[in-house]
This record gives sequence, structure tokens and C-alpha cells, in this order.
Amino acid sequence: MTTNTQNGNRDLFLQQGAELIQNELDEQAEFSSELQQKIELRNVDLLSSNIISNRNINKNIKDKVSEYSLNIQKILFATAHFIEQEKFETVNEAIDKISLSKFDKNRLTRLVNAQKDLSYSYSTLSAVIEIFKIINTSILSKIELEGFSDTINKRLNKTNLYLQNSIIVYELTSFVVNYLNKFQLNGIDDIKYIKDEVYKDIKKGNLDDEKLRKQANKSIKLRDMMNQEIEHRNNVRDKIKEKWNVMLEQIEGQMKTVDNTKSFIDDLEIIRDNAKNRIDILNITATTALVENSLNMVNELANNMQDWALPPLDEKTACELLGLEI
Repeated sequence: MTTNTQNGNRDLFLQQGAELIQNELDEQAEFSSELQQKIELRNVDLLSSNIISNRNINKNIKDKVSEYSLNIQKILFATAHFIEQEKFETVNEAIDKISLSKFDKNRLTRLVNAQKDLSYSYSTLSAVIEIFKIINTSILSKIELEGFSDTINKRLNKTNLYLQNSIIVYELTSFVVNYLNKFQLNGIDDIKYIKDEVYKDIKKGNLDDEKLRKQANKSIKLRDMMNQEIEHRNNVRDKIKEKWNVMLEQIEGQMKTVDNTKSFIDDLEIIRDNAKNRIDILNITATTALVENSLNMVNELANNMQDWALPPLDEKTACELLGLEI
């Protein structure tokens, strides 16, 4: 599958995931605001954390609110899964067809699986940021579409819209904060462990060849041929190290991006808490500014994540990293 097709499918999956999450958030906001018609609640009491901690609200309502958060998480992970699934289809098929010893095939499989773990965890983080951006853009568009309200009913409807949008901003931001606080990249330790194993093999090969070189130098007939072969093997080993250096640089870039994303938590918490503190005083200026601020910050994050996206291993690169010939 071509990169352009993969990127097109990625955008499609993200858009679909964002729409599904938006629907969950819309339903949650509507469900929460309808509670005010049945239970005496202030606007701030409608936030999920407050509903769940409220002793006067029955368990069924609390379970329903918790279910929305769980559904958002499921949609997110499913979105990342579909994005990642395509990346490794080709290499999985190729590895199955490669004729290697059990030892080499196991190591090759371990390397690919470790990169799958790393790629999947990074993809879920990237999906969180991208979906956050898509939904924020959608909220902003809805707010800006609201024109002048010339009747009481229209004003009440608009106020209710602001309330629901403020709940959505809070719930979405709260979800992202909680996710980022718990996030870690998976698979890195496994990749580094395999790299260390390969480097031990390289070191042993170098030592064995140096011993062979000393032996060969005693033979006039074999010296040149042996030295040439040893140099060829040394070149292969250098290329293997170069391949690993490229991969490790990409991983370092991903780790740096994750650190930058985690530093975004403080700003997100301010946005979340601001939405909570002003939810009883609703106006279009405050709502628009809040969403625009978070959009401006998240755009740069989303771009940086794509810059450091680790390309999936193909079978040729995977074998080259392990010094295998296919």
C-alpha cells in the first residue's frame, strides 16, 4: 500500500473517529443538561467529575456518564488500531515467507513486534492530539454560526448551546489531560534490548575477524583474499550500525515529541479549569477565545508529531538491522 493511500486512510480514520467521539460528547452534554430539568443542579454540577462525586445522584446516572468516557477511550484505541493495522500488513506477510533459521526468525519477529508496540502507542497519542484539534475546530464553527438572537427562546437556546459546548470543552480537555498523564511509549526497551544483542554479535564478529586477520597475514596466498573479505564484513557491520543509528534517532525524536506533548498538560489543565470556573457565566466571547487558544497550541503539537512519525519496518530494513540476508 502506497504512503499516499495510507495517509489518506489515516485522515479518513481520524475524521471518522473524531465524529464518533464528537457524537459521544454531544450526547453526554445533552444528557447532562437535561438533568437540570429533573434535578436541582447548577451548571458546574453537570461536569462528569461532579456528577460522579454527587451523593444525591443515583448510580444509574453516574454509570451512564462513566460510559461516555469509556466509549471515547474505545473509539480512540479503535481508531489508532485501524491506522496501524495497514502499516504492518506487508511486513507480516513477507516475514512469514522468509526462509530463516528459527533463531533469526524469532529475533526478526521480536524486532517487528517491538516496533508495532512503539508505533501503536505513538499513534494513539497522535490520534488524541489530532482528534482534539478536529473537535475543537468543529466546536468553534458551531459557535461562530450562531447569529444574533432576537427572541427570548433563541437566547435561551443559544445559552444552552454555550453550556453544552462548555461541557464538551471541559470533558474533552479533561480526557486528554488524564490520557497524557498516564501515557508512555511502549516497545522502546525491547527495541534497545535487540539492538544490544545485535551489537554484541557485531563485537564478537569483529574480534573473530581480527583473530582471523592475524592468522591470514602469515599466509602469502590467503592474506589478500582474507583481508578483503574481512573488510567487506566490517563494511556490512558499519551499515548495520548506521541503520540502528537512524532508527534510534527517530525514536529519540518521538520521545522528545512526547515530552513536549506532556509539557502541554499544564496549559490544558488551565483551559479545563477555566471552562469549569466560568461555566455559570456563559458568553460567546469567552467560549470562542477558549477554543481558539487550545486550537493554536494543539496545531503545533500535531505537526511535530507527524514530523517524528516512525516509518514502519519493511522486511528488507528489518533484516538489515539484524544483519540478515534475504
